[in-house]
Amino acid sequence: MALTLISGFLGYLMGSIPFAYLVVRWRRGVDLRAEGSGNVGALNSLHVTHSKGIGILVLLLDLAKGAAVVWAAGELLGRTFPHLAGAAVGAVVGHNYSLWLRWKGGRGLATALGAMLVIAPLAGLIWMVLWGAGYTLFREINVGSAFACVAEAGSMFALPFPVTRSVLTLPAGQADVYVFMSLMFAVLLSKLVRPVLEHAGRRRMR
Repeated sequence: MALTLISGFLGYLMGSIPFAYLVVRWRRGVDLRAEGSGNVGALNSLHVTHSKGIGILVLLLDLAKGAAVVWAAGELLGRTFPHLAGAAVGAVVGHNYSLWLRWKGGRGLATALGAMLVIAPLAGLIWMVLWGAGYTLFREINVGSAFACVAEAGSMFALPFPVTRSVLTLPAGQADVYVFMSLMFAVLLSKLVRPVLEHAGRRRMR
């Protein structure tokens, strides 16, 4: 348990590195928190700078950050599921509520995907497909993201545990897997509820 908490803390510190803020500040001299949606992530980087190159760079850096955090936790603390899962959740919390940006940050989707591609690659790929389906259905990125999170978590809980466990790269107990999924998707949805509600409100006003 102590090592899992340590991995979560290390994940938080590494996840807090605000690549979107740093890249946009470097390339455009702009504080991303004060522009566009205020979100410190790839999408707002694209909207604020109007540069696909910057948007893609930030996306890749955040994706790599999630993967690197989980890999580092495995190398330093041992490749067990709780250590990797703790680092993954910590990284997403750090990205969403960065220590260096006074608890502001992004929505954690790219960072979570990077972590998931190390812990459960198939689940990560399914999540991407669900996101595509959600965006096609609702034509709004945040709604599509929320749909993918709810659909992925719901299916992982609904399926028999041996099926859920089969998508993991490491052996894991049922309680550990369910706690990991609950925390991960709760952190992601915590940043999606507001934009989804705002989108729903705009639709009602039309």
